[in-house]
Amino acid sequence: MRRLLLVVVAIAFGLSGCGPAVTPKPKLYPVKGKVTLKGKPLTGCTLLLVVIKAAPGADDSCFGELDPEGGFDLWSASGKRGAAPGKYKVTFSSGDGESPEEKMKAMMDGSALAKMKKVTPYPKIYSSFSSSPKEVEITSTMSELLIEL
Repeated sequence: MRRLLLVVVAIAFGLSGCGPAVTPKPKLYPVKGKVTLKGKPLTGCTLLLVVIKAAPGADDSCFGELDPEGGFDLWSASGKRGAAPGKYKVTFSSGDGESPEEKMKAMMDGSALAKMKKVTPYPKIYSSFSSSPKEVEITSTMSELLIEL
């Protein structure tokens, strides 16, 4: 009986390491910045940076509400301040009242174009991941991200 108990315990310990591996979230770095359009501050919308290439486990996007001077602080899609280092595609949303998740979905599936008002504070080309020509890179050593359109 004692041997059986030892075998069961040994199997339990052996199996405890099995299962899907969980990729830890990469470190987030605080990122502040400013967006300008033709040299003037862009306002009245949300900046959405969608991952092109980032560390394993990174959120697929980060966002920042643009203030009256075009400034922003980035927040991860999981609601934590900052962004993971990597390459991102620049998109914008002017959907009032949408959650970051709803804005992100609209940017990815292209439905943001259909939701847009006739006049937006930014060129329509920046409304979706597939049409935006602008890319930025976030590094662990940057202090400010300037985006010029």
